[in-house]
Amino acid sequence: MAPSRNVLVVILIAFVAVLVVIHLNSSTLMNQLNQVKKLTLAVEHEEQEVHELLQKIPPVQEIHENKGFAKPGEASPKEEFERLWNYVYTMQYNCSHGEYLGGNPGNGDGAYWLCSEPRFWPRETDKEYKCLMYSFGVGGDFTFDDEIANRGCEVHSFDPTEQLEDGLVRESGVTFHKIGISATDTDKDGNGWKMRTLKTLIKELGHNGRYIDYLKMDTESYEEGLMQQVLDNDLAKCVRHYAQEIHLFGPISSPGKLAKCRHLYRAMTQLNDHGWRLYNTTDNCRYLKSPDPHARQLQVKPSMVNSGNAILWETMFVNFAATEPCKVE
Repeated sequence: MAPSRNVLVVILIAFVAVLVVIHLNSSTLMNQLNQVKKLTLAVEHEEQEVHELLQKIPPVQEIHENKGFAKPGEASPKEEFERLWNYVYTMQYNCSHGEYLGGNPGNGDGAYWLCSEPRFWPRETDKEYKCLMYSFGVGGDFTFDDEIANRGCEVHSFDPTEQLEDGLVRESGVTFHKIGISATDTDKDGNGWKMRTLKTLIKELGHNGRYIDYLKMDTESYEEGLMQQVLDNDLAKCVRHYAQEIHLFGPISSPGKLAKCRHLYRAMTQLNDHGWRLYNTTDNCRYLKSPDPHARQLQVKPSMVNSGNAILWETMFVNFAATEPCKVE
């Protein structure tokens, strides 16, 4: 009888062990299910927030002055130029809180506007937020970049033409890179400069998974190229601010200048489709020390189609659809 009793004890112990395992597994399973429910609710809540955010994007109003023009890309040089002119002077949003930063203290040349409304500038309400800025084109003037860095942001300034050491860190914290922005990656282009695409820079600098809170572009005539990179690499949703200096040279009637005029308009309106809204345009003639820089633009305007004059605009956008951090492969 002893062996039978031993067998019963073993069976009983095994049964109890099974019950314990089942209990532990069920507890673990319940915990996992609860975690899944919490994650699901969090995702649903985030999706709802994004949906509500997108619903609040102000519509782009039709520019009446452009009515009657042929389709963009098919119009005459005069109409294409007029269309772009009317676009840059038609604001799509009124920023209620912000300021000009940096620039020449005498005439303001080199200053840019920061719209510090919390939805576009999280540090306004969250001082622990790690903001990020990319600035292309220094031209000997770090003042705006320094101002942003002094507000606690990580700032990277790029310019292959500056006679400065690559990797230099300024007193403000700005990191300088002797690199230019381009459509292709090369360590030495025709000018001997190191060039990178925006996508590659995000990857090489370890900024995957972060927003670019301010993207500034002033590199003498590649502004449409940078906007196109943002569009082509699905980065429009991770940039909160965009400021650029547009360099438009005549005669617009020449094929190359006309193509640039059309590309600028096309890229900006495509960014509008991604939630970007123009909120500030400055006539960048301040360096001329003219009492009315805008008058200079108006003086040049009639001859832009058929002469070699130039118009410079600083245009600034905020992004109502900055819903995801940058992701590049």
